[in-house]
Parts: sequence; C-alpha cells; structure tokens
Amino acid sequence: MEKLTSKEISVLFGRGKRCRGKLLDIWWMPSDRPKATVLITRRIKGAVVRNRTRRRVKEGLRSLLPGMEGCCLAVVVKEEGGYWELYHELRELLRSVGLHRR
Repeated sequence: MEKLTSKEISVLFGRGKRCRGKLLDIWWMPSDRPKATVLITRRIKGAVVRNRTRRRVKEGLRSLLPGMEGCCLAVVVKEEGGYWELYHELRELLRSVGLHRR
C-alpha cells in the first residue's frame, strides 16, 4: 500500500467522505489503487504513545488490506486504544462504508 502525499490528503479532506467512530475517523474516496495514511491528533499525549498507536493502526490496515477495494484512505486516530480495540473499530468502519468485504 502506498502512502498519500500531502496534496492528496488535502484533496481527500476536501472531497472525500467521512465515517466517525469512537476512537477513529476514516476519510475515503475511490481510487485506482489503494493508498492510505494514518494521522494522530495531538490530544494523545506523548510521542511514544502516539507512535505506538500509529504502529497499531498501520498493522491493522496491513492485515485488512487483502479484503479492501481500491480507495484513498486516511485514518485519523482520536483516542488511544489497544491493538484489538483499534483493529475491531477500523474493521467495522471499513465494513460500514463498503470498503472491506471479509
């Protein structure tokens, strides 16, 4: 999966659709190949905690990637959570908008 550039992120926030969850928000729009980025809010205090949370969400995205359709995706992490909490919410958000089929 490729990373989104800053220009693609601003286009995504301007034209894309959003789905909100308790821990995560996702922004998406159709694309020819999957691209994604993970953004962390500063409300999560401490660089170590932010980086650990980012790694958890990225790993969840990697495991969900085989069942995903082609789209640009930005995952905004609003609150800290354990791996399984983040994974299940990410999976449910992707399913609710029709981006994950498994």
